[in-house]
Amino acid sequence: MQTRRNKWAQTVLTSYGWDQLYQWIEENPAYPIIRYKLIVKMIFAGADLHHETLFHHLKGRKKRTDRLSAQYQIWPQNGTSYISELSMYPIELA
Repeated sequence: MQTRRNKWAQTVLTSYGWDQLYQWIEENPAYPIIRYKLIVKMIFAGADLHHETLFHHLKGRKKRTDRLSAQYQIWPQNGTSYISELSMYPIELA
């Protein structure tokens, strides 16, 4: 169930929801399929790819990654999210 306050959504789990969450946590996750389109472009384009285009793509990726990383770093201290030390472990590995 979600309620709206200002621009934030607050989600409340029912008893059934908690049971489903715990079941999902107990499941052994499948090994992830990772697809990096940028890497595929770099590998297959080779010398035919203009260096300016490659640098543009890489700089854009770095900018997005830096913004996401900064957001992850403030989560434990933002006062609205519950991110424990254990929760930060997979985030830091990503």
